[in-house]
Amino acid sequence: MKFCSYESNNPKITGLLRGLNALGHEILIKRANVPLFDIIHDMGPDVLLLPINGEVEYIKKEYPNIKLVLLSDNTTTVNTEDYDLSIDIGTNATHDMLHLGHLADDIIYGGGVHNPMYATEVLVLSDYLNIGDKYVTHILNTLVKERQLKIYGSRQVPLPHYLGALPPTEYKHAIASAKCCLSVG
Repeated sequence: MKFCSYESNNPKITGLLRGLNALGHEILIKRANVPLFDIIHDMGPDVLLLPINGEVEYIKKEYPNIKLVLLSDNTTTVNTEDYDLSIDIGTNATHDMLHLGHLADDIIYGGGVHNPMYATEVLVLSDYLNIGDKYVTHILNTLVKERQLKIYGSRQVPLPHYLGALPPTEYKHAIASAKCCLSVG
C-alpha cells in the first residue's frame, strides 16, 4: 500500500511513517515545492496523510478511491467527517479523533531496555485515556481477566493494576519490557 504524507519534523508523524514502512508499505513524502495533485497523479497513493487541508472535498470527488487521514494537533476547527480517519498528533485528543501517543514517537520512546520491574504481557500508558469512558474501563477489565496487565501514566485508572505515574524517561523502558503495549482512549 502507498502512503503519502507531507514532509514533517514532528516525531509522531515520522515515527508513524517509519512504522508503516517497517510493515512493508511504500512511503511517499510530499515536499513543500511539489503540488499535491502532481503527487496524486504521478504516484497514485492509496492513502493521503494530510494536515488540515481546504482541498479535501475536491480530492474526495476526483479521487474517490484514495483514503484521507487527517493529522491534526488543533482539534477545535476540524470537521473530522470530511476524512476517513482523524488522528490527533497533539496532546488534546477529543472523542472523535484517534490519538497518536507514545508508540509513534520513536525518537523519544524508542531504544528502551528491558527492565524486569516493568515486565508484563500488556502495558497500558494512561496519559491519554478517557477514564470516564465506560468502554475504556470495560476493555481494561476484560483484559485483566485474560492477561497480565500493568498500567502506568499521569491519569489515574480505577483498577488495581494502575501503578502510578512514571518519569517520562522511563516510558521507553516500560514499553521495551512489555510483550504488547496498548493505546486505548
